[in-house]
Amino acid sequence: MFRKRENKVKPFKTKGTAISFFKFTYDNKLRGHMISFNDIVSRLSTDFFDAATAARAGLNGAQDLYHFQMSIKEHGEVKVVNQTALVLQERYRCSYAEAASMASHRVQAMLELSEGQDTFQTVRERLNQ
Repeated sequence: MFRKRENKVKPFKTKGTAISFFKFTYDNKLRGHMISFNDIVSRLSTDFFDAATAARAGLNGAQDLYHFQMSIKEHGEVKVVNQTALVLQERYRCSYAEAASMASHRVQAMLELSEGQDTFQTVRERLNQ
């Protein structure tokens, strides 16, 4: 009388998402592995906490990037690198040569971020494949 409706949903990438977790949970339940409600809640809360932590870190990074861009605009790259080296030398109590090396790497990375190069977005996308 009634035909069983087939699920013809196209697969899509869900690795590392709540959907993949529920699919994993459902698949394990079908295989005879029981997953408790507490396990599900624990996993979801961990995922939410990780996402919130990443968002907060992103906002902190955006604020620092703003101050970096304004420093470059107001004082120029040479002065920013030199002052960064002095700050790092004081913070890490190292030689000026070590601090200058760290400063140049940090300034180069910040310049790439401010220019919109999506290095880490590309890295994440490749890792998620």
